[in-house]
Amino acid sequence: MRNYFVALVCATALAGCKKDGGAGGGSASGSSGSGSASASGSGSASGSAGSASGTTGGGATAPTDKPGLTVLDQGAEPRVQLQYKIAPGTKQDFNLSVDMNMDMGSAMGGKMKLPSMQMDGAVAFDAATADGGMPYKLTTSKLGFVDTPGAAVPAAMINDKLKGMQNMVATGTLAPNGHVSDFKIDMAGAPPEVQQTLSGLKQSYDQMVTQLPDQPIGKGGKWQVVQQIDQNGIKAQQTAVFEVVDISGSTVKLKSTIALTAPAQKMTQGAVTADLKRMAGTGSADMTLDLTKLIGPTEMTLHIDEEMSAMGQSINMAMDMVMKMSPK
Repeated sequence: MRNYFVALVCATALAGCKKDGGAGGGSASGSSGSGSASASGSGSASGSAGSASGTTGGGATAPTDKPGLTVLDQGAEPRVQLQYKIAPGTKQDFNLSVDMNMDMGSAMGGKMKLPSMQMDGAVAFDAATADGGMPYKLTTSKLGFVDTPGAAVPAAMINDKLKGMQNMVATGTLAPNGHVSDFKIDMAGAPPEVQQTLSGLKQSYDQMVTQLPDQPIGKGGKWQVVQQIDQNGIKAQQTAVFEVVDISGSTVKLKSTIALTAPAQKMTQGAVTADLKRMAGTGSADMTLDLTKLIGPTEMTLHIDEEMSAMGQSINMAMDMVMKMSPK
């Protein structure tokens, strides 16, 4: 599952620390913007159930910048139809870690390392619906930051902003092609700034799981997913390309690349309005999908550059993030 809401939490918690004067002044909108974009851009660990199917003709399809999924190459034979097919009662525990480094420019405090974020959670599936949908519930049992050498702020300062989020619950229904419907997050106990950030997920629930192609795919197969993102006051376009490295039994290894762009625009978060002049991001991910479960080992890296002006200041900011997910 694309646990990008965690990056949003990181950015929002950091923004709260900034508002309290803990880490560099008034660029809360910039940091939250980066967190929003980075989260959306990640290729995720997600399970998919592959069933053998007949080979179809056709090779590569020209890439497109139109929203939606495009098969670029069906890959080598034998090919299989990838579909999510998770048995009722399936439950997985997982751990997620996120490390972030930011460069706010010399005028805003320069480079800073954040404490590492750690999250433990579980995802469980109920009986399928009549149309094949798979209802699930994702719960977090631990969500917090831990002190790491060289971090710009103590973990306790950020953890204070996460009160009420230790036992978050997210629910939705997963379709065989990867679309998610009825997505909801129970965040009644979270502070207002975190609720505002996480509410953006409801606009982008289709991005929570890696979408799968409607054509049989073999080793070397590629597909592209283009999505328009509107989160945390930023409108951007994300393009992700997934490639099958190997298919062996119920295991599929994927690698992906991500490109993120945003045009010049005004963005508003809370009482702060900023002019985004430029934003661009690139990333990559390696993941192993267990075709009978949702979460597989994943490692993702992401780099984002932003240029904006806010409160009379010009801000150039860069962010690097490393995310690792491990099923237990």
